[in-house]
Amino acid sequence: MKQSILLGMVILLYMVFSGGCAKDSVLCTDDGIFCGSMVNYVDEKALAAINSYLNRQEKNQADSVKLRLLKDWLECKSCIQEVRILCNSCIETYPAQSELSVGLTGSEPDNVLVLDILMSNPLKAIRIH
Repeated sequence: MKQSILLGMVILLYMVFSGGCAKDSVLCTDDGIFCGSMVNYVDEKALAAINSYLNRQEKNQADSVKLRLLKDWLECKSCIQEVRILCNSCIETYPAQSELSVGLTGSEPDNVLVLDILMSNPLKAIRIH
């Protein structure tokens, strides 16, 4: 009985930890291309990389979950120091827009970019300013 419980716990722990690693390896892809465009202020390439990620998100997730996943994806990039969700659907357009602040690694403290997200399905990055 003890052996079967122990075996069950080992299998459960393996599933939890192996799933996290696989997710993280997918989560942080395209770092070089993305960071090159962010550091050199090539908005079109950065927006294309962000939208490529957003297009792969599950369509049936809540907008708040999609924004949090985008925040996590951005923060795993080597050129990003911190991302904050400034607001969720706070800009009254149709569809509404959200804003994220993006602090670049190694940049001046005041070098924070704002990323505008159109809250369509899928979400769409429309502007960096």
